[in-house]
Amino acid sequence: MPDDYNWGDILMVNTIRLESRYRGYGIGLLALDILVEHIAQVSPAWTGEGLLVLDPSGMRGYMESADHHEVVQDKLIQYYSLFGLEVLAREARNHSAFLGQCMIYKRPEIRMVVPHLFQ
Repeated sequence: MPDDYNWGDILMVNTIRLESRYRGYGIGLLALDILVEHIAQVSPAWTGEGLLVLDPSGMRGYMESADHHEVVQDKLIQYYSLFGLEVLAREARNHSAFLGQCMIYKRPEIRMVVPHLFQ
């Protein structure tokens, strides 16, 4: 990506939270993709080519211990990397992390990410 790239609009997703019985199927990735598509269709300001920033709820320090939180945080980082998200910032003191991606360069085809949801 060029150093002088204009990031354009920023879409900030504050929380994606699924009940535990629905976790592990790729539904969070599908929900994120649907959200981005919907906002691109209804918002004249969001072209779908700006910066997507995500702060998943599991990264906010709701865990009993710092060790357990770090394990969960690492799993969520790995999970959302399937959608092309990378760590933008990670704060150990607050047990938080922000993930992001420039949509024009990295947005994957969701059917390739979670093909089992389309069978």
